[in-house]
Amino acid sequence: MAKNVQIAEVKSLLRPSKVYVPLASTNSKYYDLFVEVGDLVLVGEKIAERYGKQRTPIFSSVSGKVAGIESMEYYSGILVDHMVIENDRKENAVEGKPLVGIETAKNIQRKIEEMGVRGLDQSGLYTRFDFTRTIKHVIVNAVFQNQAFLSVENDLFFDEIDEVIEGMQLLKKAALSQITILIDHDLHTKRFTEAGFDVVKVKAKVNTAWHYNAIKKVTKKEVPYNLMDAQILFTPIHSCKAIYDAVKLGKPVTHARMVMMCADLDASTAFDVKLGTHIKDIMTDLGKEYNEASSIFTGSVLNGFTMKTNNFSVNEHISSIGVVMDEVNESVCIKCGLCNDICPVEILPQNIMDAEMRTIETRLYEYSIDKCIECGLCSYTCPSEINVLEWVRRAKRRVSRG
Repeated sequence: MAKNVQIAEVKSLLRPSKVYVPLASTNSKYYDLFVEVGDLVLVGEKIAERYGKQRTPIFSSVSGKVAGIESMEYYSGILVDHMVIENDRKENAVEGKPLVGIETAKNIQRKIEEMGVRGLDQSGLYTRFDFTRTIKHVIVNAVFQNQAFLSVENDLFFDEIDEVIEGMQLLKKAALSQITILIDHDLHTKRFTEAGFDVVKVKAKVNTAWHYNAIKKVTKKEVPYNLMDAQILFTPIHSCKAIYDAVKLGKPVTHARMVMMCADLDASTAFDVKLGTHIKDIMTDLGKEYNEASSIFTGSVLNGFTMKTNNFSVNEHISSIGVVMDEVNESVCIKCGLCNDICPVEILPQNIMDAEMRTIETRLYEYSIDKCIECGLCSYTCPSEINVLEWVRRAKRRVSRG
């Protein structure tokens, strides 16, 4: 996917016949149901609550009838239960309950939690919202995560600029920290600076770890892999719109703006979709037909998740989906060393991969694997098209188990 394509418009796909809402997640498969098969639900109605470190409310994205529970693939590759809701396309909704009272940090935090907003996106660099920890820096990323493979017109993600800015002000209060926004253009810069935010202009290059370089510019410190350990909250711009909706309107996230990327990149399209929309509905709208030789990934081109099947739906953590219609077979590593040369943290991905492939565990402890920032450059540069990053991830898991 080396070709750069400009995406300048958004297609609406907000009327699927059914939605498939995940009830579980990577962190927890346990949940309580508040509705039964046959019940009628409304847009924004609380239909379940997920267990985990925190109890997370789950909401319906459409109005209609609960049809059942189906096991489907989650974006991280595991099978989890999804609630199937037949969309009546009437858009009958629960009346939103905005925050009542003074907008203190604690009140804003509670409302964000009540509406289930944890911070959006699942790949690339990001953190979940965790207001129980001290936060020294809030960094809002306004650069599309698959820049520079795809260029997205900035107004596609800033067409609700007033709500975005107000959401940033709320996040600033909730985190008790100043906000820096990362942008790759001059559009709206004045609006952000006038609102009291710091602006850092970046150039998103494929062959640089530009996120980390920008963060180092803001914090003036070396940045660990776990940003929250450095008291840094890093979130995409659309999280701020979700905060605005939660606090000011009392509404959960029920739809998402995402980009669908196909092997023939001219077909790449931005969509507004209901959460729970099945991938098959999106591909049908594009005139694409999935087959067994197709490969689908969610998230970043470099470090997204490869799906095992085409039986999954869009959730609030998926901002892009890529489809390669022909199977790509991994070749044998030719020991060229390009992945070692390009690594921004100067570890040796090829050596790590070799040790992991041959399960030579003692060697893995020599390679400072914990420094890996999972930028995906090793996979991008590989002439044999090997997913080097996945091997490094496996090695990290092996070492973490001791």
